[in-house]
Amino acid sequence: MATIKTLSPDEESRLLSYLRTARYGSHLPITLRRNHLIALLMLDAGLRNREAASLPLQTLETCINSTQSITISSFASKNGEPRTIPTSLRLLGAIDNYLEHRINNDPTKHNIYAFPGRHNRGYLGCKQIYRIISHAGQATLNQSIHPHMLRHTFATRLMRTAPIRVVQELLGHRKLSSTQVYTHPDTQDLRRAIESLGAGETQNTRHDENPPIQP
Repeated sequence: MATIKTLSPDEESRLLSYLRTARYGSHLPITLRRNHLIALLMLDAGLRNREAASLPLQTLETCINSTQSITISSFASKNGEPRTIPTSLRLLGAIDNYLEHRINNDPTKHNIYAFPGRHNRGYLGCKQIYRIISHAGQATLNQSIHPHMLRHTFATRLMRTAPIRVVQELLGHRKLSSTQVYTHPDTQDLRRAIESLGAGETQNTRHDENPPIQP
């Protein structure tokens, strides 16, 4: 089975920093906020490219105002079933930042989609999102980065802290086998396993050095 490609914490940080601050072409402040938010929706909520592209503006507004979660409708999800993903603090911050700027300054504020397409028509295309992430990857990491790699990163990290059924629900997988591809251990997992054995031996040694006093 092919290795799932993910971003390290350092690579993730560099990519997000570039999307949030880099100025190239005719990108305006609202565009930078948009690009940064789209990447975080994949990294912190595991959204697919199309799910992020077609996200309704109301979903973001509801998230900020009440639910603190992102709901993917049955029409947008790949498996035809809705799902709800709680949001991280940094994702909430990015949503709030984007909405504040868009509502106050952006002419596309009346578009029903969170990320309007060209000339305020429909929503931002998946190909455009691919180009945004790919460009940022080449500029910061000198490697090819695609949107699904950000979702892979979300899933792989989640597998280390949550039961597989929870991960399956958050990713919107119909079959558990689709989630199981993220169960393969990496080098860090192997190292932690060995270190945990050493910790147990150290604890036992200390107990041996201080035997209980016999009555």
